Amino acid sequence: MLTKKEKTGFSFMAAVFLLLLFLLKIFVFSDRTQKMGKESASLYFNITQKDPDNIWQSVIPNHPLMHGTVYQSKIINHSRHSVSNWKMVLKITKPVYLTNCWNGSVEIHQTTKGKKLIQKAFKLQNKDYNELKELKVNKFCGKNKPLLIYLNPGDKIIYYPDTLYSENVIPGYNTDDFHYSEIGFIFHKADSEPLNLDFDFANAYITYHMEDSMGENFMLYTIGFLFLLWSFIFFYQVRVNIIKIRKLKEREHNKIIIEQVMSVFTKFIDAKDIFIGSHSERVAIYSRMIAKESGRNDDVCQKVFYCGLLHDCGKISVKDDILKKTEPLTEDEFKTLRSHTKKGYELLKCLSSIPEACQTALLHHERFDGTGFPEHLSGTLIPEAARIVAVADCYDTMHSDSYIRKSISAEKIIEELKERKSTQFDPEFVDALINLVKKGRI
Repeated sequence: MLTKKEKTGFSFMAAVFLLLLFLLKIFVFSDRTQKMGKESASLYFNITQKDPDNIWQSVIPNHPLMHGTVYQSKIINHSRHSVSNWKMVLKITKPVYLTNCWNGSVEIHQTTKGKKLIQKAFKLQNKDYNELKELKVNKFCGKNKPLLIYLNPGDKIIYYPDTLYSENVIPGYNTDDFHYSEIGFIFHKADSEPLNLDFDFANAYITYHMEDSMGENFMLYTIGFLFLLWSFIFFYQVRVNIIKIRKLKEREHNKIIIEQVMSVFTKFIDAKDIFIGSHSERVAIYSRMIAKESGRNDDVCQKVFYCGLLHDCGKISVKDDILKKTEPLTEDEFKTLRSHTKKGYELLKCLSSIPEACQTALLHHERFDGTGFPEHLSGTLIPEAARIVAVADCYDTMHSDSYIRKSISAEKIIEELKERKSTQFDPEFVDALINLVKKGRI
């Protein structure tokens, strides 16, 4: 069992551990996001027109004159850490045509007639007519003609840079040495004005992974190391204390656990009969008192207590209509009721730590004169625990209401027990019970 101080320490340690994981996730393992035009302490990302005077014009049959604008996207690394595995996401806000893209591949997400269409990443450069025909996008493509990919508001482009550019956003070590990576693309529209005047890139962003160095996160790693060291010391101390507690109170601790488990189990059994209530628990208490009154040591008394708790466990297999029947039982029903001793033995025979429990479940209806069941044993051939439990069982049964009769007074029960001495019950244990009743302890 942990002390209150140890529980508090463990709770604090768990909180620190979760905080450490959170910091590691943020600063070491998580990918980050940077919106276009937003400059952070580590990275800058922007999209601009490469050359305002450089307006591409394309003449396509059956189409108006197409004005194309060349854009460049620049990523600048202000930090001391390498940036890798980055990609750009561009959401389309106005109808445009994509004609070219360099230094990487593009993945296109479109919605056509209510259906979503995704074109896996491909390169726009150096594609022949046959390859362009296979693209699963809304496009205009003719032999020896430029490619036009129709993009409508709500569509999305995801740009994946080539390896050279993906891994080239290396750290800059002073304000004049920012390292950056450039990509570019061309948008067209059928209008007389250049596209850059009204196209909005505000929704563009990049995701990237930043490789933090050991030196930059020295404090984080130091905290992690100290936390692990402290955790080891804490758990070691807790372990030492638990061992001490177990050595000092092992018997009492085990006793409580066993009694609680057995008590719960016997409550399931006793719940089958509303009259007997906590019969098994009372029999267990009486049995321990009889053993103590008879001069048995504490170990024997405790084992007898366990045997009393479990003596009727076989009744869990007997149907309720037999247990609760108010008329005399038939021969078959009586045979079924008697079978609870063997059923109890089968349930408890694997309880090797208390072998007396299964013997008592089997033999607590044996009689001292040998006329009992199921084995017809007599005298001291009947295990002592079974002889003790038999007396306690009889007393509690007569002292409790049942479906067929009312409870009997203690005086009448004593008379009955005296008459059954040496025939049904061991005289030693009958005398012990009578003494306890006379002393007012039962």
